[in-house]
Parts: sequence; C-alpha cells; structure tokens
Amino acid sequence: MSKTCNVQSTRCKVRNLFCTLHLVLCTLYFISACTPLPPILVPTETASPAAGFEFPPTFTPALTETQPPAASPTGFSTPTPRPTFTPRPALAPPVLSEDALSPENAARIEEVFRWGLGRINDFAWAPAGTGFALATGDGLALYDTGFNTDGRLGTGTWYAFAALSPDGKLLAASRLNEVDVWDLDTGELASVLRGHTEPVTDLAFSPDGTRLATGAGAPDRSARVWDLGTGESEAVLTGHNEGVGAVAFSPDGATLAVGDMAGGIWIRALATGEVAAILSGHTGPVLALAFLPGGERLASGAGAPDNTARIWDLTLGRDLHTLVGHTDAVTALSVSASGESLATGGPDRTVRLWDIESGHLANTLTGHRAGILALGFRPGSETDFISVSGNEVFLWDAGTGEIEAELTAHHTWIAEVAFTVDSVLLAAESYGTAIRTWDVYGDLPLAELNGHTDLLNRAFFTPDGAWLISAGWDATARIWDLDGGAPLHTLTGHPGMVWDARISPDRIAASASYAEVRLWNAATGAFIRTLTGHQSWVTALDFFPDGSLLASGGYQEAWTWDVDTGQRLLQLSGHESWVSSIAFSPTGTLLATGGGEPDYKVRIFNPVTGAGLHTLSGHTAVVGALAFSPDGRLLASGGRDGTVRIWDTETGVMLAVLAGHSLWVDTLAFSPDGALLASGGLDGTVRVWGVP
Repeated sequence: MSKTCNVQSTRCKVRNLFCTLHLVLCTLYFISACTPLPPILVPTETASPAAGFEFPPTFTPALTETQPPAASPTGFSTPTPRPTFTPRPALAPPVLSEDALSPENAARIEEVFRWGLGRINDFAWAPAGTGFALATGDGLALYDTGFNTDGRLGTGTWYAFAALSPDGKLLAASRLNEVDVWDLDTGELASVLRGHTEPVTDLAFSPDGTRLATGAGAPDRSARVWDLGTGESEAVLTGHNEGVGAVAFSPDGATLAVGDMAGGIWIRALATGEVAAILSGHTGPVLALAFLPGGERLASGAGAPDNTARIWDLTLGRDLHTLVGHTDAVTALSVSASGESLATGGPDRTVRLWDIESGHLANTLTGHRAGILALGFRPGSETDFISVSGNEVFLWDAGTGEIEAELTAHHTWIAEVAFTVDSVLLAAESYGTAIRTWDVYGDLPLAELNGHTDLLNRAFFTPDGAWLISAGWDATARIWDLDGGAPLHTLTGHPGMVWDARISPDRIAASASYAEVRLWNAATGAFIRTLTGHQSWVTALDFFPDGSLLASGGYQEAWTWDVDTGQRLLQLSGHESWVSSIAFSPTGTLLATGGGEPDYKVRIFNPVTGAGLHTLSGHTAVVGALAFSPDGRLLASGGRDGTVRIWDTETGVMLAVLAGHSLWVDTLAFSPDGALLASGGLDGTVRVWGVP
C-alpha cells in the first residue's frame, strides 16, 4: 500500500493531510479558510481527506494587529456611512421555466444528475491481480484489470485508505478514525472498527487475513491490531514519538513494523507487543513501509526534509541503502514479487524504479499530472504495477517503462461550476498547479490550463463561457481563453497569495489579496487601481449584476465599492470571523455573506442601505459557496460540512438540506431558467439538483 504527502512542517499531521500523513498539505483535520504565510492550521470536525493531498485552500488567515470591530450583540453592526451611490438602470427580470426552483417546491428538490466518480485517495490490488479497489471521495470503486467497473460500495462516503484481504473476500477502508470492513461476496458492511481517537493514517491485512493493523495520527499515536472475527482490538501498541504514518505486517504475520511521524520505525513482536527494535535514520515522517519476501529486510519511504526511501536489514538493525532522487516526500512504495525491484512515488509526480540489491536507480517514469498517492506491483509480477493520483490510474510495464492502460474517469477538487447563458454546465477541476475545464453534461474535457506555480484558491467562469479567471497561492491571478486554453493575462503585483478573483459583465477583473483588492482591464490586462481599507486578507469577491459595484469580504466585515470611482460605500459587519464567501442576487436587491471558522452563519444584507435582513444558522463548518436563484427568492449555501442548504430569502427560513457530497461544497450555480442547481467540491463530483 502507500501514501502521499506534501510534507511541510505542521501540515504533516495525518498523512497528506494525511500527508502527514502524506502530502502534508494539511492536517487531517478540516480547517477553515485559506492562509497567509506561514499558515495557521485550525482543526474542525468534518470528514477527512486522504493521502497525498494537493489541497485547495484549507487554512485560516493570520490576523494583523489591527482588526475591524466585532459584531454587535444584535448580530449586525450599523453600516458605516459612505458616499451615496446610484446603481445603473434596473436589470431585466429573469425568464424562468415552469419548473423553476422556488420556496413552494424546495422541499421536493433532489439529486437529478451526478458527474464524476470521486477523487482517488488510495488503491489496493485484488490478491490474484485480477482487479483492484479504489478508495475515493465518493465511496469504494471496484475495477477489473481491463479498467471496467466491477461495482461500488459506500457511495457518498469519503474513504481515505483501503486494503483487500489476501483471499479477496474483505475490503477494509478508513473514514476518519473508524474503519469499515466490507464483505465482497455479499456487498454488505461486515463490521466497523472503532477505537482510534484520531483519523486512521494507514491499514494493512495480516498475511492470513484474520487480522487488520491500523495506525492513527497524534495525539492518538497508536497502532492497533484487530481480530476480524470479533471486530475487537486485540492489541493497542503505544509509545511512538509522534503520530503513526505507516504500518506493515511481516510475511509470517508475527511482526508489525510501525513508522511514526518523527522518523522512527518500530519493529514490534505481536505475540508480546514488545518493541524488538527501533530503526533510526530518516529525518522526516515515515509514510510508507513494505517488507521484502522472507521478512528479513524492510523498505521505507519518508517525507520532508528527508524525501528518501531506505532498505533496512532487520537482522543487523541498520539501513543497507538510502535511495535518493525524489524531490518531495516518498509516500508510496511497493516491492516486486521476487523482492528484486522497488517502486517509489510521491508528490513530485514521478515513479522511480530501484534495484534493491545494489540500491541503484533503474528508471524514472513520468506522466502523472498530480502527485502519486499509491502504487503497487501486481501480485506475482515483476513488471506490471499500478500507480494512482487523484484523478488518474496508470498500469505500467516496468520493463519498458510504458503506460499500458489508464483510467481517467475520476476527478479531483471541483473548484468551480457554472451554467453559461445558453445553459451549458461547465466545471473547473484543479489538480496540482493545473486546471482542467469540462463540459459536464457531455463529459468532454475542454481545455487544460497550465501556468500557476502553486495551488489554486478559486476560479470563475464568465457567463458566456469564453474566459476563466483563476486565483492562486503563487500571488497571481490569471485570465484564460477557454477556446484552446491559451493564457491571456497574468495579473501580478499582489502582496501575497490571491484568494479570489472575478470578472464583471463589462470585463473588469478584480483580484483579492492581503488588505487590498486590485482592479484590472480584463481585455488588456492593464492595471486600473487598488482598493484599500481592509485590515487583513481579503478572502471573497463578487460583482453586482451590472458590474457597477464590487463586494469584498475579509475579517468580520464586508465592503461594497463603486467600481467606476474606487470609493468605499458600505461596511457590513456581523460575522464573528472571516467572510469565506459572498454573493449578490441576480436582481441586485440582496447581498449574502458566508462565515468561516468558527462562525458558520450566512447573513443577508440590503446592498444599497447596508441593512441586515437575516442571519441564517444551520451549517456546522465553513460556508464556502453561495448562489441566489435567478429571481432572488432562494439562496443556496454550500458548506464544508458536505451539505447544500436552501433558504427562503424573504423569510430567512431554511427550506431544504441537500445531502450527498462526502466533503466540502465549494461552488454552487443556478441554471439561467432557475430549474437546476449545480454543486461541486472536494469529493471530485458535480451534483445537479432539481424537482423531478
């Protein structure tokens, strides 16, 4: 088995998140909004992503010494008076279909279409190499070796790690701090293993299939061995210096190797639970382990700053070879059937093949567009192996270094969904530093956008579907022509990462960064002006429907601006923390804001007077997305609690809770005729909701 991680300091807390577990781009806890440098992690109680994550923004911005006033006891502060503003002529009313979503039919809204099979988190071979299982953001996906689907289990559940029993009858998969064990003969859930107090970071079956070993992050720091006959924990192994990053049974099942996040490898005799040896040498978290045939040698992979694999001789208690070459964490590894070859992979997107006896690099294989989360030689094979990233499965021939087959039906983080004016549903999928745009209904890739040098924060389609603007951690916003994916303009000069970026109907671009918003001519890329007034990071933007106003959200406040003059108009207060999302109604009569950690509320204002109209409570995590229906009667909010909530904007009553996403909902869009609502997020799926 294996894993992946972007290891960086405290982002190493549960392999990748789980890269502290493995890509350590975050901590297996769910955090809130994004982050300045350095990031401040703020755990929350939501489902947990998997190994090898290249996360969308998950951190909370650091606060500056000067902060705006907190909310008043009534929930809304008195708007700060600013220069008067006269909007442009009234907007034309929307043309709605007969089955448009409304307060009257909201209780009957249900999922009517789904796109995407869930982002891939882990991979496991069937024992005879006749198929494999994927742990995804939307359950467990089973495939034969022809990459044909062979069933799904646990749809709607975020599974982080997976392992198949040696007889192929059981499939174990972790979700947060529990493990589901599925009976593949019946397709039923056989048992749920409970006992860890932190998310599970790895799991492995014993060679005889009667036991399962699991490890968990700090502060749990334990490995457990479970009796699968009873579903009870038969051993709790403690004492590790940090959270557990990897576990592996010896070929005879008598020994368990446990890698911890402090770089140690603990060799434990299962008969007594005692520590037979502690192998030291790695200077980063141990994220992957595998015994060689015979059980006398062990392979390990570590995260930053180590980024190496090692081959250990357990009889001598020392390493034989240190395998240097990866430029990032080694979070996935597998040994060939004979024990002669080792394959390693990680966030640097390469697979490296090593000769175990000599420790020499035999080949470096490239092709993945995102970090490698897991890999494994086909049981009994010296050459065939599979490697997976968040949206790709490659079957390789190690002898030739060629990809023999690939599966690309899965998707990673859906950063944006949008309906064009002619009702084409578009999606922007983010992986690594790249963005791929899709025609969702046609399942057609439209363009691949490459240029950012760090992760994406947000993306926005223009209503005609011609352009996309993206906001990145690399302190740039970029405007793209979606007819071919050509970059039009790179908007630079920001004082830090760009949190959000938008384009108005009259082609004015706005980009949000630290304490400022910049305006640009989107057609030429020319800088227009800087809007200042926020005291810290500006985390959300939206234009008034006619482009005359801009709303910006920051810490405990939102501002509205006159786009033509750059004047601040209203300061809207009430949130206890960051404003994580913001949206004008298409009619221009309402402005909604969504709360970050730990606020979680939605607030509705009058954008002309600044009067607070409603405070909407219900979400249990960051409100990452907002969208009004075309007539403004409904407001949809998407949360990192995995739900979409529908609100009556006149009364403030919650009309429906739409469940289905296994993780964060970060983007929402109504169709132009109001009949459909699309949602997307971290689980790698787009869901379309309507009234059947």
